[in-house]
Amino acid sequence: MGLGLSRFTAGKLSGLPRQQDMTQTAAKAWIKRQDLDTLELPQASVKEIRRLMF
Repeated sequence: MGLGLSRFTAGKLSGLPRQQDMTQTAAKAWIKRQDLDTLELPQASVKEIRRLMF
């Protein structure tokens, strides 16, 4: 949630990366490298991530 994401979206993302103890900078970089359409996230979460990250 330190990235400005909602609790819901942060919860959906929390189990995806293999490294769980990332800094905010590392987490943001990880998210930017992902193809959000293949992560099986709700569309509302994908839109939220795109709005905040790009």
